[in-house]
Formats: sequence, structure tokens, C-alpha cells
Amino acid sequence: MKEQALTGYFVLTIEGKCLDIGTLGKGNPVEFDCTLACRTQMQIGEGTVQPISLTKSFKNAMVEGLQVSVPDKKKVAMLFQPTVLRCHFSTSSQQPAVVQWKFKSYCQDRMGESLGMSSPRAQALSKRNLEWDPYLDCLDSRRTVRVVASKQGSTVTLGDFYRGREITIVHDADLQIGKLMWGDSGLYYCIITTPDDLEGKNEDSVELLVLGK
Repeated sequence: MKEQALTGYFVLTIEGKCLDIGTLGKGNPVEFDCTLACRTQMQIGEGTVQPISLTKSFKNAMVEGLQVSVPDKKKVAMLFQPTVLRCHFSTSSQQPAVVQWKFKSYCQDRMGESLGMSSPRAQALSKRNLEWDPYLDCLDSRRTVRVVASKQGSTVTLGDFYRGREITIVHDADLQIGKLMWGDSGLYYCIITTPDDLEGKNEDSVELLVLGK
């Protein structure tokens, strides 16, 4: 959307396709009247319909609904050091989002593999199916699953197992851990919930491997 203030009527266009007619006031959110439009210039009452461009994030929210992404798919950090697991999301919802970080342990110990000593069985299984990871892909019933922290509005609540630790959610959805412990290695899922945006992708994950000094 252009930086200059637009008022009156407009035609919403995404990738050259007219989608709807709405009104746009300075400092106000976009409102739609659900009337389809197929022209970029027309008269409606006293206003002139104007085509406007949209930012990429707004396009994603309008076209694909809720979108969650974790930029770092794998992160290696040192024992007793702080780390931040980043998470970004976009949504068309005007309601506050609920952010939850969930931990899932490895399906089997990965420390040996990180030191170049993975088991022959794990190597054979990985070669047999390149899209399947014996350390990451297994039923939740075969590993530990815990809620790390949740955030609603400005309130952050830690899961029972993590109470007393220096853990919080910052910058809308990033998980900040003040001091890593041995048991922190595993998969971390960033899960976003909104009451009125149920389409799209609501979670993504990052693998965290904690190494000793």
C-alpha cells in the first residue's frame, strides 16, 4: 500500500485481479462491503474507485489466511548460554493472537550423531527414506511433549516444567531462553491461534541442539 493517505472508495487488487470494493480512511483498517468489482476506475456515489497495491505480508494474509514461519530450521547453541528461537506470523484477523511454544524431544539421542558417531541403524533408515529423519519423525507417544510458554496479549505463562527458568516470549512470537540446559535439545513448535482466521498454516518448527563447552 502506498505511504500516502488514501480516502474514499477503492478497488482491492492482488496481482492485477480485482477482488472487492471497500473504504479506506487515514489511520483506519480496511473495511469491505463485499461487492465484487471488475474495473479499476468507476464512480460510486461521490467517491472515485482507486486501485491500490498491497504489501507482500498483507497479500499473504488475504490470500492464504494465517501464516507462521520459523526462519531458522536448525539452531546449535552452547550449554548454559542464552538463545532466541525466532517465529514470524501474518494474519488477516483483527483479534489478538495466542502464541504457544511447544517442545518435543528427539525420538532417539542425537548427541552421538552431532559428534559424527550416529548408529548404523539410524544411517540405514535415513538412506532408505531421505524424507524421514529417525531423530525427528516419530509419534508423540514415543517422546516427551511439553508446553514451554504461552502468550496472550502482554501476559506470558510458562508451562509447569519450565516455571522458575528465564524463559519468555518477546517480539510478538520469539521464544527467549536465558540459560540452556542439557534437556533443552529437541524440536520447538511455534503455534499461533486466532479466533477468526482458521485457514492457512498455524505452526512451524525449529530444531535446537545444545552442545557442551
